[in-house]
Amino acid sequence: QLQKMKIIALVAVVACFLVAANAQTPTPKKEWFLKFNVTVDCTNWEPCIGSGLTDWIRADQKFNVKAGRCDYGDFVWKTIDNSTNVLSIDAIFDSHVIEDASHPECKLKWNTVNHQHAYPECNFGDSREGYHLTYYTFSIIDWALRTPTM
Repeated sequence: QLQKMKIIALVAVVACFLVAANAQTPTPKKEWFLKFNVTVDCTNWEPCIGSGLTDWIRADQKFNVKAGRCDYGDFVWKTIDNSTNVLSIDAIFDSHVIEDASHPECKLKWNTVNHQHAYPECNFGDSREGYHLTYYTFSIIDWALRTPTM
């Protein structure tokens, strides 16, 4: 009888410990992971149009993209606003050609719940160093809300 009570008490202590340990483990926060297509068109000064894809990257994570033979550099996106199922981001391509000017950058915004429309993208022209007009297209080709593994 005493042995049974000791076992029951031990089981109760272990169960309480497991419940307490579980209660203290915070639920990991999910983050947006995006995949981009980066297209560079510099046919105005050099006959070249090229595209490159990123891996899955989260906000503020750099990924080196090679846009064909036209350009390469780090690509990064930053969250501007993430409220009410609308994600607004700033996409930046750290072009290796640009030395003393701002790097190509654009803002994208889309509804992350009702995304039945075309994938979000931005198209714009930018003059490298004040000459050589180059066109850029940043397209989000896939996205997922998941827990980071790092």
